[in-house]
Amino acid sequence: MLDDATIRCYAEKIYGFAYSKTGNSADAADLSQEILLNLCTADFEGVENMDAFIHTVCRYTWSKFLRKNKPAWDAVTVSGKLEDYVDFTDHRTPEECVSERETYDCLRREVMYLSGVRREIIILYYYERMNAAEIGERLGLAPSTVRWHLSKIRSDLKERITMTDEIYRPKKLNVGHYGYWRSRVYAALESDLLMQNIVYICRKTPLSVEDISRTLGVAAVYLEDKLADLCSMEYMVEKNGKYRTNFFIRDVTFDLAHLRYRMEHAPFVAEEFDRALNAVWDELTGVGFVGCDLPENDLKWDIYAYFLMRVIGRLDDRMIAELGLEHGAPMRPDGSKHWVRAGITKEELNASPDMTDEMREYIENSGYYGLKSSSNSDGSVRSYQYDLRILGMKDYYGRDMKQDKITMLSCAAEHQRRGERGNDFEREQFALLSQEGYVTITEGYARLNVPYINRAEMAKVNEILDRAAAMMDTEAVYAKFIGYAEYIDRFIPDYVCANERAHYRTSFDPHAAVLWHLMDTGRLKIPENLGAACTIVYECIYDA
Repeated sequence: MLDDATIRCYAEKIYGFAYSKTGNSADAADLSQEILLNLCTADFEGVENMDAFIHTVCRYTWSKFLRKNKPAWDAVTVSGKLEDYVDFTDHRTPEECVSERETYDCLRREVMYLSGVRREIIILYYYERMNAAEIGERLGLAPSTVRWHLSKIRSDLKERITMTDEIYRPKKLNVGHYGYWRSRVYAALESDLLMQNIVYICRKTPLSVEDISRTLGVAAVYLEDKLADLCSMEYMVEKNGKYRTNFFIRDVTFDLAHLRYRMEHAPFVAEEFDRALNAVWDELTGVGFVGCDLPENDLKWDIYAYFLMRVIGRLDDRMIAELGLEHGAPMRPDGSKHWVRAGITKEELNASPDMTDEMREYIENSGYYGLKSSSNSDGSVRSYQYDLRILGMKDYYGRDMKQDKITMLSCAAEHQRRGERGNDFEREQFALLSQEGYVTITEGYARLNVPYINRAEMAKVNEILDRAAAMMDTEAVYAKFIGYAEYIDRFIPDYVCANERAHYRTSFDPHAAVLWHLMDTGRLKIPENLGAACTIVYECIYDA
């Protein structure tokens, strides 16, 4: 048994050993105490080399300590553990020591990439020192199965350690949704960079957890919940232990092709729309709807939102029928229906050597943050709204037309027609609408800053706009849509399913590009009231 003097002599060395193994003072103190307890009860009879004996007790206690205190299996705690089973204190040269340590660094990294059962088997076998039978009992596996896994793991690790992998450069994607969702969990992909990189590397070829872990350089334990979430949203599918992304992610080649086609053909479409709308403008404003007396420039932005939607929607429907491109947004587990619209960021596209300054200006101005349609509770009143890049409307991306807002706009329009202020509650609601720019209040009277068109007026507006559309060279405009469907198909990879392929082939989508061309050529100017810009509210006539 050790006396007090011997304990004091070795206490500092024991603590140093403990700290070198655990890496923190709290665990080092616990391990030191266990070592001292074991030394106090040890039989020292016949011990000739006290240093060697105490070192043996330290290592034995450390092994037992590991079995009781299994470390969290992550990139931090793995580091510095595996070499505990190798003695680096022999007489090898410094070069040999460095080489072997690099091998063990590689081994630690490869073990981190192991998934589920394999990772647990390695932990139990090497960390907790269990044999195959004990591991099998813990995990519900036959001992022979455990031995097979160990053999396969060793073989794979040996092969991986000798390989030099290409370095993966993490991606940041631009992710949005086309359609609607009922649960905010579907928004996670928009901001979760780990999720984005998982779906990116699995977009072409199905990969196992270990393949994903190794490619991204992320411990498998951090991926498993993300993969489960992506599969539950049906953004990925799992088959035979491999995961594949379930939607198309646009690359530089696709986006450049889309951009070039729109730059070449959207101006013609814009000229046709502008010529047609100007031909009927006086007749249109003469209908007398609420807001017909708004500044002409502001009102044109609003009317264009509806006119473009009406005509382009019909051209899309015709093309879909003639080319057999029927498609529908996928139904999601929460009952919602939406497409995932994902691709490279604008920054990555701008960095392409194929981008010109003209293209950069065009992409900066010819897109939109959102095209949104809403209705009141019974669907009798609808709104349509563009959030455009050209107008710097990123700050207005959160604009919405909830049911109660549309109801209050209907109420405000009716009071404006009658020249009434409304009751106290209504005036409070009108004040809220004024904060967003939808109404202006003067001497207690609310006046709408957006057109509100009732059912009778809407019948006249639709008839006028349909005559305007007939003035366009419709077949020439339609040819641009057909041409896009045929042109862009060659840039959509073969692995994209037929439903999603049809969706992208019918996405010429020149709405914002038309408005950018009209502004770039001086036909439109920045609206006075950005908060209400590109918004129309109307009462439905169901043959519209």
